[in-house]
Amino acid sequence: MAAAPDIVDPAAFARARRAAAAALLARRVPAGHWTGRLSSSALATATAITALKLVDAGTHAAAIRAGAEWLAATQLADGGWGDTPASPANLSTTLLCWSALFAAGRDAPPGRAPIRTRLVMRGAAQEGYRYMRERIDAGDQAYVVVPSIGDGPSIFESAESDPQRGVLRVARELESGPLAGRTLAPVH
Repeated sequence: MAAAPDIVDPAAFARARRAAAAALLARRVPAGHWTGRLSSSALATATAITALKLVDAGTHAAAIRAGAEWLAATQLADGGWGDTPASPANLSTTLLCWSALFAAGRDAPPGRAPIRTRLVMRGAAQEGYRYMRERIDAGDQAYVVVPSIGDGPSIFESAESDPQRGVLRVARELESGPLAGRTLAPVH
């Protein structure tokens, strides 16, 4: 079997590694360590909780509990989380934090009904929209996640090069089609 070709010239990589190491070593204080402060991160904490839960929840129970307590203590007044405690809430981090809290055994917020997630494959979209209409008409909220990351086309065959325009186009199509008459609010 032939060896895989080098993606990066080994000599150039070695030079870059030595330069990076020298730059980092030059930033140490006279006592030989670095000083500074990393920002606390709800995003990183939620990711760590989920990873620790998947790897070995028993061994990492104390860290999972501490992470969940920190997330609960840093929840913003609007009920969400931003990437850092100083950041405004965003949907992605908020959903990740709620998922991590659920994985850590925390209950949903007071008054919140359990969240049901359904994966609807391309051929079953109309059935998925029928279910969403029923739930919305019953007073529930529903979210349509539009995949717009990656090299391939999204399930909506978006031809736009700008993912935000693709999301807005899908929202308009849903508003005038399968979810007509329901309030829609695209979030990107």
